[in-house]
Amino acid sequence: MRRRLKQIMQDAPEQAATDAAEVLGHFIRHRAPKARRQDAPDPGRLPDELEADVQAALTALTRAESRTHAGPRQQLDLRGLHLVGARLKGADLTYADLSRADLTGAYLPGATLTEANLTQR
Repeated sequence: MRRRLKQIMQDAPEQAATDAAEVLGHFIRHRAPKARRQDAPDPGRLPDELEADVQAALTALTRAESRTHAGPRQQLDLRGLHLVGARLKGADLTYADLSRADLTGAYLPGATLTEANLTQR
């Protein structure tokens, strides 16, 4: 699945790449659990790592070559998600909204976080 997602992002013409990015973003927001809020009661145990399909979509969506057709300020909306243990080596998270996201144990070497929103409010 990961190769197919990556291939879609690389091979699609500009509009299709934008549409594919929106679909992948929606998929991630729908499939990844919501992060536990500090003021919320304990809803139970959350997973220690991302499901493989969510990780594959996140990898495809955040590769620098995948974002070449994205607008310079097109925002990746990952706010409030439980992204514990995400593998984001070399990820392009420029302008990403990661507010209230739980990135505990995330692997981020070489990731670009320029203008990313990392607030916890």
